Amino acid sequence: MKANADVSLKTGIGVQTGLMSHPSSRTDRHLRVVPDQPVRRPDPVAVGRDLLGRVDPWDAERAAASYLADAEGAGRLPRVWTDDIPALERAASRGALAMLLAVGSVAGDERGEPASAAAGRLTAAGVRPPPWAGELSHPIEALDAWRLCWADGLTSALNCTFHRAARSHSLVVLVDHLDGDIATDILEFDDSGLAETIGRLAARGQVTLETPGQAVVRADMEQALRTRAERDRTGVGCRSLGAEITGGEVPGFPAMTWLLRARLPHMGTRYAPRPNLSLLSGESTKD
Repeated sequence: MKANADVSLKTGIGVQTGLMSHPSSRTDRHLRVVPDQPVRRPDPVAVGRDLLGRVDPWDAERAAASYLADAEGAGRLPRVWTDDIPALERAASRGALAMLLAVGSVAGDERGEPASAAAGRLTAAGVRPPPWAGELSHPIEALDAWRLCWADGLTSALNCTFHRAARSHSLVVLVDHLDGDIATDILEFDDSGLAETIGRLAARGQVTLETPGQAVVRADMEQALRTRAERDRTGVGCRSLGAEITGGEVPGFPAMTWLLRARLPHMGTRYAPRPNLSLLSGESTKD
């Protein structure tokens, strides 16, 4: 035992680690090296094909946001613009067009421009757009913006409701002030779901509903997102207030961030997000 103890002191490796290096040790006999399995990334054309049966453009934007978030997490976001967008245009199918439209809408004016331009060229060439394309071109209006604050000052919920055509969707950012004003979750609701959630939030304790205006709510959202981005860069996690409130699964934060950031710059104004789909009003023939 003394010899093992000496090894431990000199190398900084515990005695048990020294025993594992012996070929007769039980741990070594059962050790198996499993090669890394390649991570399969989703086929953007297949994702777009699945969107052809949807009627709400929000579903398409959510799919595009998930795709962009996955690419960003894998460190291949630049290749979306250099590789994936040209590949989608070369595919020249309805599924490819659907994905280009959705990515162009979610990515914003500057980064979404290549996808929007490619979608315009496919449409001009006669590729038939998905059923939700016309609604996607309608202007979005930011409506109710409010802040729900708990009396203990530890938590707040920031909301803005966005209306397009005949549909409304609300995005709620949950902020943990005890953990440095960090955004822990971004939840999305339709009208009925939002009312139910407000009741669930209020059930957590005494709350105050404030309406400071869209500019203030937007600034608070942006600050909470910046704090979360910095925390994610350092690899330090945070608790999920959303899971505590909903009692179940919450949407993936990276994808929801793409959806929210696509709308934040336009809170307080009426705007049409990328792409400009005026070309999609005509008849087309290609599938």
